[in-house]
Amino acid sequence: MIGLPAGARILLATKPVDFRKGAHSLAALAAEVLGADPFSGAVLVFRSRRADLVKILLWDGSGLVLVWKQLEAAAFRWPAIVDGVARLTPVEFAALFDGIDWRRVQATREIPKPSVRYRGNDYSVPTAHGFQAVVVKGFVDAVVILCDGTPIARHARSYGHGEFVYDPLHYLALLETKPGALDQAAALQGWALPPAFQHLRHLLEARMGNRGKREFIQVLRLLEITTKEVVAAAVSDAIHLGAIGFDAVRQIVLARIERRPARLDLTAYAGGILSGQGVLVGALFGVAAVDGAQNAIIEAATQGVFDITKEPALAITAGARVFYDNTNRRITTTATGNFQVGIASLAALAADTTVRVWLNRVPAIGT
Repeated sequence: MIGLPAGARILLATKPVDFRKGAHSLAALAAEVLGADPFSGAVLVFRSRRADLVKILLWDGSGLVLVWKQLEAAAFRWPAIVDGVARLTPVEFAALFDGIDWRRVQATREIPKPSVRYRGNDYSVPTAHGFQAVVVKGFVDAVVILCDGTPIARHARSYGHGEFVYDPLHYLALLETKPGALDQAAALQGWALPPAFQHLRHLLEARMGNRGKREFIQVLRLLEITTKEVVAAAVSDAIHLGAIGFDAVRQIVLARIERRPARLDLTAYAGGILSGQGVLVGALFGVAAVDGAQNAIIEAATQGVFDITKEPALAITAGARVFYDNTNRRITTTATGNFQVGIASLAALAADTTVRVWLNRVPAIGT
């Protein structure tokens, strides 16, 4: 089974397609025939005429991903052949992908949903406040829930009946303890997040496997302390920096909130570091803004143009990719075993001791 982005819509094209079509042709078909935006993060599922082949198309934030599967001795259980599109839950899709009759499968709510009832509707509360006494206040446009006099949840008021109004943030703390339920959590279905989040999840799981799923949930929990815009910008920065991990995103979020450069822990740097030197901590590289002793926490710039010590007797052309040799604490053009930090903004001669580096820039095509 393949992992799907949290909250992704799964759309099933009920009519067979020409399986010679590639990713871009299927994307165009989805837009024209299914009325679906192939770049929205939706998971698009297509079948062959004999129903023994299936193609899954999705946009992961950086490009179209096309997955192909053929059953060895059976056919996929598909709806009747008609024009149109059907929507599946993650559990139903998992059954279809494994060749099981998805119509006999019912989705389960893996994450409990603590809630309170007010005027015939249910409103979610954070899981930390489950089974606690609360006070519910109803207003014309809102429902506010308090515990010990402190507001713990606020929802837009519903005037329907039997509806469940929830905030996905209320379930992330519990979900962090059960990361395997990420794709089945009903409370997260349909949660609209910027594409950068799905891109980060793809990178985390590709690099870390199951641990990457937990780190992704930890990134989502940053939404508990600041706005979606701040976290989304930090996620984009982390991806751009190649700093794929929760710690890097958290450092960037805190720096954005406090309007300062990211701070780096120098525990691993024996003897400390001087202002203007490069520092690599985990997957985050910066240039120290101040001197720092070992075990200190300093401010460092992760973007900008800086003169950084380079490998001796090495000539570097302007625009060349440059890497940081963390063992010798210097810039080099050798990629193997080193961390890419940007490009040389000016040429450096072999006799020069430093090179001017534009941090986290990508070379022009052909260089």
